[in-house]
Amino acid sequence: VCAPGGGAISVQDESDQKKTFVGGQSMRYTGKLKFFLPKQGYGYITIDPGFQYDKEGVPSEIKAEAVEMNCGGGNPAYAEDVQVEFGIWVTARGAFKAFNVTLPGGKPMAAVESLTTTGVQGMPAAA
Repeated sequence: VCAPGGGAISVQDESDQKKTFVGGQSMRYTGKLKFFLPKQGYGYITIDPGFQYDKEGVPSEIKAEAVEMNCGGGNPAYAEDVQVEFGIWVTARGAFKAFNVTLPGGKPMAAVESLTTTGVQGMPAAA
């Protein structure tokens, strides 16, 4: 599916225009994905300390929903204790949430089957 004339369609960009971002849409933060539960569709990220924010009240832990897990087009898998990069946005009700959650370096989360602390730098240990 493409736009008239063959242009790309980006629904994500349209929904992002409605968001209020912490530090801007291109700002990336780092932290540890404590867990992500695919059946529940969410997980939590502990933000690494030391960041300065342009908004007050940013908590040290934020929710990451399935739609914001960058899985390279796939579905997010169970994950636990994985270093990640992400942006932060604020909902209309004032909740802080993660967006565009990736592995370090912008690698998609779906690059591995299941992410746990048994792996090195976000990659599972060899079997």
